[in-house]
Amino acid sequence: LLEFPTAVLLVPILWLTTLLPRRCRLAIADAAGYVGWLLHRRRRLIVHRNLDIAFGDSKSTEEKSHIGLRAFQYSARSVATVVSECKLASSPETIDALVHSSPDVDRLITGCTDQPTAVLGGHFGDWEMGHIFLQHRGLKLVVVAKKLRNRVLNALLKRRRESRGGFIPNAGALGKLRALLRERRNVALLPDQNARSRGRFFNFFDVAASTHFEWARLLMRSGYRVVFMACVWNRDGSYYFHAKEILALGTSAPTTKICLL
Repeated sequence: LLEFPTAVLLVPILWLTTLLPRRCRLAIADAAGYVGWLLHRRRRLIVHRNLDIAFGDSKSTEEKSHIGLRAFQYSARSVATVVSECKLASSPETIDALVHSSPDVDRLITGCTDQPTAVLGGHFGDWEMGHIFLQHRGLKLVVVAKKLRNRVLNALLKRRRESRGGFIPNAGALGKLRALLRERRNVALLPDQNARSRGRFFNFFDVAASTHFEWARLLMRSGYRVVFMACVWNRDGSYYFHAKEILALGTSAPTTKICLL
């Protein structure tokens, strides 16, 4: 019932922020993330539980709270990235100035344009900016990701992602993914959501966690090159783009173990 009113309020506000300088947009996003951290008690408890599992006693409660708060703020910044995407697309030099990477990453991305590649990412850093960066470098991707619960906002995000090469909701996406792999299309997967009973459970920090096992098996059998990529925030508001090959073209044995949960 709240979907439409939420979108009616949020979309105009987000659009108005595109008229502001980038520094102001980031400040507004950080403030929105802070409010979300304070109000969303259930999510806050989940974040604290996950950080307790990951860090144990090696970090204090205050340090864990700071990490959780920044995660909320970075999520809000990712929304700001999507909204201001038209500005970025019309100014390629802005993307080059904002996103830094090593020469190894440049060579890896160049290789992806010549070989069928599956990119693995997740909801850490700013995936949307990473996707924009890859498109800017000439790598077109069909993205498989989870739909937002808010249908109006999901339609907005879907249009943005499709403008960069395509978007498939992960519900029932396995068959469509098989077809894309047969066509040797470049794909991107964001498989870090809880797969629940549909997935397979693995030990993750001594906790049974469900992940999308069928997707992984399909990639292993496809002969695709699999690359892990992440676009993370720097302290000054710029980005650093990471990329690492974890499955070479035509092989079935990963060179690096990465767990996305």
